Amino acid sequence: MENKRLKVSWSILNAWAKGDKDGALGMIFGRQIVETPAMAEGKRIHKAIARERLPLLPFMDHTYIFEDIRPDDHVWQNYFRVTLSPWLDLSMVADVISLERGVVIDWKTGKTDVTAQDPMQLYIYSHAIGIDTGATFGIGIIAKVSSDLVLGDYMLVKIGDAQRAMALDYIETYASEIYAELTGNKLALEAKSGK
Repeated sequence: MENKRLKVSWSILNAWAKGDKDGALGMIFGRQIVETPAMAEGKRIHKAIARERLPLLPFMDHTYIFEDIRPDDHVWQNYFRVTLSPWLDLSMVADVISLERGVVIDWKTGKTDVTAQDPMQLYIYSHAIGIDTGATFGIGIIAKVSSDLVLGDYMLVKIGDAQRAMALDYIETYASEIYAELTGNKLALEAKSGK
């Protein structure tokens, strides 16, 4: 990884934090992930919400930007890649944001209750989008959506300086471990091959 930047995402960091090193490294190296039926259904739901610009939450207005690839210029809307250090980039795609209202929304599908979801994802998104746009995100929302695109429960999460600091610590801790693993593996491979 000499002179290379490590690019991580929430999915990579979360997999690593949960002990799924093979999964995290597989995502880093672009290995094909075996898609389960639940994953395919989640993608379908997310795409349908974005394509239809469904204002599923009662307070959503014209300031909310949905994740999508804009047809006019093919720019990926709500994709952010920020540099956090000389060796580390964080990339992410937020489901819905409002820069004006300081809100980031993450749609959830599946069986897990919204109160059991980890708000760290929203903290990380808030931190990264803030770096990229200069906007301050004070509210995160985790919202459950059914297969027929009906809003279920949702949870509002307050995001302040403490949560953004927790996010940065989470990113730096797990990204440093991944970086050490990758550079250690490279050194071990070089030693094994006699370089």
